[in-house]
Amino acid sequence: MPLSTHKFDLCRHTIDSVPELAGVYALWCEEEVIYIGSADGKVGLRSRLMQHYQGSPECVTCATHFQCDLCVRAQSMTSEMMSRFVAKHGRLPRCNEPALAEDSAGRFSDESR
Repeated sequence: MPLSTHKFDLCRHTIDSVPELAGVYALWCEEEVIYIGSADGKVGLRSRLMQHYQGSPECVTCATHFQCDLCVRAQSMTSEMMSRFVAKHGRLPRCNEPALAEDSAGRFSDESR
């Protein structure tokens, strides 16, 4: 993944230090990437990470760490990260599965209803 190699604890203190800008991120449950997402700047990285920290979607409640990078082309970078993940693991991260996925605005997709 093209993210910084450092993982941060998923807690209010570290999330507060993340800028409210566009970017890409990965959520980890211990040593497993469970979600890959993006923030478009209207809803920045800090807000998206805080949504996940607060348990949305429910699938990410086990998240312990995150990685993130600022990125102007967040959507295309997220697609690239997902493609690389699928090529390596043969599947999407478990919380990106269609029935659990959210769109970039933080709403559940139609498949999850």
